[in-house]
Amino acid sequence: MRVRPHGDGAEKHYEFYPTRGMLENEFDAIWNEQARHHPELTDAVRDRLRETIFYQRPLRPVDPGRCTFFPQKPRLPRWHPAAQAFLILQQLGHLRIIRETHEERLDPDKHRVLFDALNGGQKMTWTQVRKTLGLTSQDDTAAAEKVRLPDGHLRFCREATDAMVAEMRADVITYNEAVDRAPLLSGIDFTDSRPEKGVCILPYDNELDHMLSPGEAAELGIFDQEAMIERTKHLPRNKAWRFLPDAMEVFEEQKSFEDRQLHATGYLAKVVRGYAETLFDKQDVDGTERRHVWMLPGRMTALLRHRWGLNLGDHNRKNRDDHRHHAIDAAAVGVIDRGMIARLQKAAKQHGANALPRVLPAPPEPFPGFRDVVMDAIRDVRVSHRPRHSSTTANGSRPSSQNTPGALQKAGRYGLIRDLPENQEALLHAKKGKTAYVKRANVVDLSASQIPVVRDLALRAQLKEVAGKDGTLATNLAEWSTETGVKRVRLIEPLSGLRPLHDSSGQVFTHLRRAEIAYLDILEAPDGKWFAHDVDVWGLYLDTVRDWRTAYPDAKFIMRLYKGDTIQLFDWDKERKEIVFGANSIKVVRKLNNSPDNKNVVLFGSNEAGDLEKRHKDPEDDFEWDWPPFNRLKLRRARRVRIDELGKVHTIPHGKV
Repeated sequence: MRVRPHGDGAEKHYEFYPTRGMLENEFDAIWNEQARHHPELTDAVRDRLRETIFYQRPLRPVDPGRCTFFPQKPRLPRWHPAAQAFLILQQLGHLRIIRETHEERLDPDKHRVLFDALNGGQKMTWTQVRKTLGLTSQDDTAAAEKVRLPDGHLRFCREATDAMVAEMRADVITYNEAVDRAPLLSGIDFTDSRPEKGVCILPYDNELDHMLSPGEAAELGIFDQEAMIERTKHLPRNKAWRFLPDAMEVFEEQKSFEDRQLHATGYLAKVVRGYAETLFDKQDVDGTERRHVWMLPGRMTALLRHRWGLNLGDHNRKNRDDHRHHAIDAAAVGVIDRGMIARLQKAAKQHGANALPRVLPAPPEPFPGFRDVVMDAIRDVRVSHRPRHSSTTANGSRPSSQNTPGALQKAGRYGLIRDLPENQEALLHAKKGKTAYVKRANVVDLSASQIPVVRDLALRAQLKEVAGKDGTLATNLAEWSTETGVKRVRLIEPLSGLRPLHDSSGQVFTHLRRAEIAYLDILEAPDGKWFAHDVDVWGLYLDTVRDWRTAYPDAKFIMRLYKGDTIQLFDWDKERKEIVFGANSIKVVRKLNNSPDNKNVVLFGSNEAGDLEKRHKDPEDDFEWDWPPFNRLKLRRARRVRIDELGKVHTIPHGKV
């Protein structure tokens, strides 16, 4: 059986994932069956072959780590009775009984009854818990918080665990409260000794905890800033930045931006509501005034979406890297009525908006199987992207001067290095098929790779010495520029396809580099290979386009690709270098390349969203560009498609523009 992943990005998954034990069982079953028919398959042969296939050296035991409170002692295994008691008490301490108007902890008697039952090995469902506690159907229980623990071991040693268990047995309290009360733990100095700095993030002072950010607390000497960053660097980036020294500045900037966005969004919502209300009569037939359009706050839809489990990806969190989250929002908004809004607003007044996600009972689904129906529909959603055809016509004629399909040229002017005796060293930098040019660059912006191609040999030698000094390159370059007065230098760059500009006398005075390709005509050569004829924005605007029929009269036209066009093609197995039959995707054209050393199109999945360039560089993100060369488009059966506003896919046949 061949096991391969299916889907892209967040949808990537394995339909079947065989474990090592399953493979060993399969080997034994096949061998036992075949040995009945082949006497030469003896036990000795089986053992030797089995060892060859499945033998694995025993792994070195993994150190479970050290206790949070006593770093010289090992952590306690979770199978230990004390560890089991701690885990049970920890969850019981987080349980709340939610009434209609308030929530309350378990009283000591109920707490003791549940602990005795669970610690005795009894497995209890929520229905059994309610029955044991004597709760009515109107009451509900909820875990106020879930704490992640390392697999296999607690974060504490036996002594620390026993100290906390003793306090949690004596009263209905949480883990944090047990730490504060336990005499063995309360005597630990959280700030002086180096090993104990690992527990500085615990809430040892509620007042300071609410007043200071981690960075501000570190400035006061409460704990070591660098040690805290070292301990939190493994966290996700959206959490780790909170422990950096400039976290408050980043937070304030983000908060200011979010406030502006919320005000702007609120204003736009009012404008849209005012327009939509004009489409309906303001009074019913009996004269009663009625509003047919109302606005919902984003927090309300987020709460219901989370409670109903309407989220893509892991952890039941909104995934803004997938365009389909808009469809999920629409599904949630579509089932919210005035009665539900009133109930949520009432609960928010009683408990506070921030506590609402924790204390609010799970709202009933609008109909049985609501989540499954929505998620099945979401998986079939096809996102429609608007192509960037600008105002070009079907035959690629010139666009209007107000609406070009991209930049005409890249920034910077280039000078041609003439073939003279004094220029021979510079001409050595020209590569095959390219011409040597020079351009000017600011000294302070130079990179280490640009210094060896500085045009002036004397300046190049000085800059190499500057680059070899201690300190950062930018600082050293700035100091050298100030001392010498040299602000800009000329760099040698081998390029092709630059366009000359002429003065009034017809003499070339500079060269410009074209910026973007307006479109690519994918053609098929007589030998069956696909290649491309590009038309850049500059040529399109100046009406100097050379038609593909003139350039390649023997070629066959396949399709024309613009940025933003949508194509359907088979997936590509990078390891095996072959297409994956039965697995095709709809992808969007992000970039068109047709330089001598870069002939491909850059594609991304039609559902992918966010900062795609940043996501491609992120090693923790599954997203990556798909950039097939032109002839590989043929191998992958590429064809242009159009997705209309209703999500219907329309195929554009080969040979049609």
